Amino acid sequence: MMRILVVSILMAACAAAQSQGPATPAPPQARPGVPAPIQPQSAAAHPEAVGNNEAVITVHGLCPDASAKSSTDCTTVVSKEKFEKILAAVNQSNAPMPPVAIRNLAEAYVQMMAFASQAEKLGLDKDPRFQEMMRIVRLNRLTEIYRRTMDEKYRNLSDAEIQAYYDKNLARFEQVKLGRVFIPRVNPKAPRVNDDFEQRAQKLAESLRDRAAKGEDLDKLQQEGYRTLGLNPPSLNTDAGTRRRGSGLLAPNVENDIFALKSGEVTKVEPEPAGFQFYKLMGRETLTLQQVKAEIGAAIRKTGIEAANKAVMDPIHTDLNETYFGPRSTGAPLTIPPPRVPNRPVPAPAAPSGSSTSKPVEPLSSNK
Repeated sequence: MMRILVVSILMAACAAAQSQGPATPAPPQARPGVPAPIQPQSAAAHPEAVGNNEAVITVHGLCPDASAKSSTDCTTVVSKEKFEKILAAVNQSNAPMPPVAIRNLAEAYVQMMAFASQAEKLGLDKDPRFQEMMRIVRLNRLTEIYRRTMDEKYRNLSDAEIQAYYDKNLARFEQVKLGRVFIPRVNPKAPRVNDDFEQRAQKLAESLRDRAAKGEDLDKLQQEGYRTLGLNPPSLNTDAGTRRRGSGLLAPNVENDIFALKSGEVTKVEPEPAGFQFYKLMGRETLTLQQVKAEIGAAIRKTGIEAANKAVMDPIHTDLNETYFGPRSTGAPLTIPPPRVPNRPVPAPAAPSGSSTSKPVEPLSSNK
């Protein structure tokens, strides 16, 4: 049971180690006439040169059996194969780890083994509070492993699955190139004046729309429209770019009107709060499978994971005692706090006089 907690803390250590790289000191600046100092070369790690059964961690004074009496003759050996299994367990994202991070992880593991061994000798692993904490840690880890398994399942999609989704949802991958003419609803020169500007603007927009439908140039119609209303023409052209079906960039009714058009056709005048506008379909295309392959993979993964989670939770119904818990707060997310781990520095044993020792590793807490 103690090993579960050690692995939980090591997972937090691994995440912290991956986010921090070793600091590289700036090289000393050479002075005029003085040769630049030679920089010491740090020894590189070569894990490939170590055999699977060779020791990578040898802890003297730590008995492999926690129940054994403490003795200076005790030695705990961790082989390369065993240590890399520990690495795989704590680095489940398989993200690259620099050698310094792996070394720090090994030192943290040694410290935790030592303190965990002493805790077991004191019988702390039999404490009911510890047992309950381990049960919760186990549930939490199993949940994480399940979710990661589902994610991996839907990441490894076959070409046939991708193709089938593409064929079934072909309309979603259609995009159109648009032109747009916009006429303001309110006179920007006199926004507070209550005159017939809005009525004139709407009538003008309808007229320009009819002319656009007959093939007149949109840029010229836009410029003419502003001048007709006594306004300075906008510097922007009428190119509205491309739009995908279901992109959310257009109001649903406008999107429906646009995708019902044939190339060269024009929508009706679409009123909006700022003014009146109409769109012209300049062209359309369907994106190729290769262009949307990543998007399809993400969509299948999202749908699959949601369906799997729904299958787990739908058969379950929960009644909570509101006298004890109180009423549910609307919008309150379901969160489970991680188990708290003491976050105090571990005192390092005093080094014998004249000997060198590595800096003690501070225990890493999962609630950081």
